[in-house]
Amino acid sequence: VLSPQEAETQLADANRPQASRIEVFPNGGSHANSAQFSENNDCMTITHELLHHLGLADEYHQEYMANGRDLARCRVPSLQESIMHKTYSIHSVIPKQLNCSCDSTCQNIMNSDQEELKQLYLGIKLEEIMIANIYDDTYSNFNPNFEINCKQTPLEPQTFEELEGEKWQRLKLLGQSSNSFEFIERVVSSENFIVINKYSCQCRQGLESECTRIPKKIANWSSKPRRSGSCPTEYFREPTGYENYAENYGGNQGPTLTGNRLSFTSEPYLPSLLLPNHFNRILYGECENRSGMYNQCAEWGFLTDDRQCNVPAACYNPEQFTGTLRQ
Repeated sequence: VLSPQEAETQLADANRPQASRIEVFPNGGSHANSAQFSENNDCMTITHELLHHLGLADEYHQEYMANGRDLARCRVPSLQESIMHKTYSIHSVIPKQLNCSCDSTCQNIMNSDQEELKQLYLGIKLEEIMIANIYDDTYSNFNPNFEINCKQTPLEPQTFEELEGEKWQRLKLLGQSSNSFEFIERVVSSENFIVINKYSCQCRQGLESECTRIPKKIANWSSKPRRSGSCPTEYFREPTGYENYAENYGGNQGPTLTGNRLSFTSEPYLPSLLLPNHFNRILYGECENRSGMYNQCAEWGFLTDDRQCNVPAACYNPEQFTGTLRQ
């Protein structure tokens, strides 16, 4: 591997990779691909698309229809978190600094001497773990277009003292099967009033891998107290605010309460945006046996021919396909 300086002086033009053309469009919406960006695409999306130029493939569920066939029909979705599976996995790696408005309830909680209550109040939210169709008997129903559908059932509220197990756990996995899982979310409503909802989730037929990936993600995020990537009373669908990396790498801060302003940094749990065989693919390209099964598995992700999906069984083993980070 040559440094940029060595490549400039030692590598002849004929031996250099062919230049890639990327078009940037104004006001082009949020969708992007490796050849076309929009001016309003965020850093997460641009990073994901640029990694395609280094040989990495998409690892998420997708239906990509062209000329009457699904070009992504044989893709193997990764069971591991990385930026090639979900762009907002950046939230699992890079800490984010937050400055939040803190009302009287917030101030009472943060000024209390109950550390576990503070940890619960600032804990990881459902929306940071997954994007799903959440429904109950009053306002919605099962939506087959979502990867995951979760029925929300309110449970009896409790005081903080009544909580069982690790009191700081906002999300708690109850159980899982090959195509479903259950968990609860505990939300601090006031200093001593905890709202509890149970979520019974089903994975869409053919996408059962999500019922392995998401429970693992809940368990990882909830293995110890970790601060959220959003303000305590703020809810969102995808983590945002990662445009200024220098600012976000400012270190582990807080929580600190100054008047009605609460400041803290989020606490990610992953050490890297990429998995071992991603790095190997970037370093060694198509060299055989240097990146596990990555090359053989990734080539099934986008087919323009009529091949049947004879994907090697090893591709469904994360150790063989992407490799696994040791946490």
